[in-house]
Amino acid sequence: MEPRILLFSLPSMQTALLSAAFFERGIETYLVPKEDYLQPLGYLAGLDTKSLVQTYVGDPLPGPMAVFCGLDTRIDEILPVFRQCGAGAGCLKAVLTEHNRKWNALGLYQELSREHEEIRKTTAKKE
Repeated sequence: MEPRILLFSLPSMQTALLSAAFFERGIETYLVPKEDYLQPLGYLAGLDTKSLVQTYVGDPLPGPMAVFCGLDTRIDEILPVFRQCGAGAGCLKAVLTEHNRKWNALGLYQELSREHEEIRKTTAKKE
């Protein structure tokens, strides 16, 4: 799999900064249009050839999200770039796996939001 980062609902300035920074590192970025939010993540990553005919017509995601495809060994290199480009803490992040490659953006965002909230609650209890 070619290294690729799928970007969802990022402001245009952050998208441009991330695209330039990752281009220098040989990593493609793809800002997924809202209409493709129902497509399987594996399809958006270029792994699967089967796409859905259905087009998403709802609201954009409530916040930014990034999915790292083919970059498992480079996460330590990638995360600082997100912080430097201003897309660090507020951006939900995931690695494309065999488990989630059939999910769509809406399902992944919902799951990441739920996990993020659980972590926040756990952290708050410890303080």
